[in-house]
Amino acid sequence: MAGQDQYIYGIHAIREALDAGKEVERVLLKKGPPSDLLKELLGELRRQQIPVQQVPVEKLNRITRKNHQGIIAWLS
Repeated sequence: MAGQDQYIYGIHAIREALDAGKEVERVLLKKGPPSDLLKELLGELRRQQIPVQQVPVEKLNRITRKNHQGIIAWLS
């Protein structure tokens, strides 16, 4: 992947990106049971056939120190 990778994080930001028709390349999700909001978002990601990988929360924390809410998405 190129160094130009752009990622977004947080349930609402990713939902807005999907609603706006942005192309989401892949998603990292923290391991563990998802919240209801997260479940809803995961359903939409599945419908759009966007790859989702479950990872330890530490990996998400290494990518960003901001409040990622357990989910980070890369935009194409």
